[in-house]
Amino acid sequence: MFTPDYDDQLNLNTGVARGVSWLLPTPSPKWSERRYAAMVEGVTTHLPEANRKCWRFYSMLPNLGIDVYPDQMDFFQVLPNCPGKCTIRGGTYGLPDGRREMRVLRYLNACINRQVQREDEDLCKRVQRGLASSFYKPGPLSKLEVCVLQFHDLIRSRIPETLLAEQT
Repeated sequence: MFTPDYDDQLNLNTGVARGVSWLLPTPSPKWSERRYAAMVEGVTTHLPEANRKCWRFYSMLPNLGIDVYPDQMDFFQVLPNCPGKCTIRGGTYGLPDGRREMRVLRYLNACINRQVQREDEDLCKRVQRGLASSFYKPGPLSKLEVCVLQFHDLIRSRIPETLLAEQT
């Protein structure tokens, strides 16, 4: 649904990471994404044209995310309970708008985000299983999420003990 060229960056002074992505010009095979993309520009005419097909992401790593969409914004926070378990809390906010089209757009946004959350949950469960494996070696799991990698580099630079091969 989005361009693969996220403009991700981490502000090392504030610790806030940001990313920007744009809706693809080609229709998605998923009905909710296809319908959202077809509707969003016409429903969000209160925004400058450049912001009508743009999704922005802000993270205060390691556990707070804020997403800003043309139709609404949301936040989520991951709170660890114990090793391997956490509570996720969040909320969604939008300007008051009772138009049917906006309600449909926000519904579609929620459908898309529920799918992303299911994918993230599955990935997190797989990572947790991997961390428990005897084959696990510390290090970045992926270099695709630049902000996460930069945050880990920031932690390593400020807490030298994280560079040790073993716990002391």
